[in-house]
Amino acid sequence: MYTASLQAARKALAQNVLFRRAQLRLSQAALCERAGVSRSVISAIENEETNATLEILAKVSSALEIDFADLVKAQVQEGDSEADIQRRANDGDDAFVDAGDFIAALDDAVGERYSRAGRPRVAGAASS
Repeated sequence: MYTASLQAARKALAQNVLFRRAQLRLSQAALCERAGVSRSVISAIENEETNATLEILAKVSSALEIDFADLVKAQVQEGDSEADIQRRANDGDDAFVDAGDFIAALDDAVGERYSRAGRPRVAGAASS
C-alpha cells in the first residue's frame, strides 16, 4: 500500500510539474533558476525518480506559482467519471496548455526530441 501510494504521488508530482512548466513556457533550466535547485533535481522529479524533500517541493511550487498541495494532487484519477473530467475541462484556460509547449517540456524532461507526429524518432530512419 505504501509503495503504491508513493508511486502515485511521484507520478502526480511529475505530471503536475511538467504540465505547469509547459503552461508557463519554462525550460528546465529556467525552472531551476527560479526555484534555486539543480537541473538534475527537476529532471528526477519529472521522471518520477526522486523522493524530493519538502524544502525542494516548496521551492518548486513557488517557482511554478502554484500551491504546494497541488504538486502531488492527481488531476485525473482512476474512476473519474466523464462528467468529472468535462467539469474540469470547462474550468477555464488555466486548466489547459498548448500542445507544442507540452511537447517541448517533455523533450526537455527526457532529453530526447520528438517528431512532429509526437512519436520518438526511430534510430537510423531517414529524416524528411
